Amino acid sequence: MAGFIKVWTEDNHYIAEIPSLHIVDQAESISELKKNLKEAVELTVESLVKDDLGLKGKKAKDAIDLLSKPLVASLEILSQKNGRAVFDTAKA
Repeated sequence: MAGFIKVWTEDNHYIAEIPSLHIVDQAESISELKKNLKEAVELTVESLVKDDLGLKGKKAKDAIDLLSKPLVASLEILSQKNGRAVFDTAKA
């Protein structure tokens, strides 16, 4: 999962980029950043499924859930240590 989300701080804001989805967002806290990224991932996946794949109804909903859940879950490893955004190792 390393490299999936690039995170840095700039002018007292956390900034994150998910290059594979062309998403960039910022926030004043890690928790706010996670919330913003979750929404951006869900909207991006929804757009891809409906516009690019042309799926509708239950098929679209199932595809959106299937694709967005692991991406959103990966945001949970984002945390803060010594004032810097970091990725925690997965806990068994």
